Amino acid sequence: MFSFRPGNILLIFTIFIQLSTYNAFAEYKATYKHFTVDDGLPATDVFHVFQDSKGFIWFATSHGVSRFDGYNFKTFDLTSGLVDNVVFEIFEDYKGRIWFVSYSGKLCYFENDEIHEFPYN
Repeated sequence: MFSFRPGNILLIFTIFIQLSTYNAFAEYKATYKHFTVDDGLPATDVFHVFQDSKGFIWFATSHGVSRFDGYNFKTFDLTSGLVDNVVFEIFEDYKGRIWFVSYSGKLCYFENDEIHEFPYN
């Protein structure tokens, strides 16, 4: 049977302190990667970065929008359906569509691997 003697209390206290500070001294090292046009970005001017619900990272730039899957960039521009190459903001709605706010104020969205112009621009 366990008894509360000074030696036992000291042992319990020591174990408690060691367990509670175990994660406090774990080393955390953040990893940063600097992407350039050499990596696949369409421009060096990036106005907004957004991660969607599927894990893709979107970059709004002065020469279109890029979607990064963790390995490669896929760029969308006027030829892909964007209403303007200069995009300032990126948002996702409740349906999973990715919306782009362009310099001209016109909207378009990405759905089913295609860019669609908002019909009420």
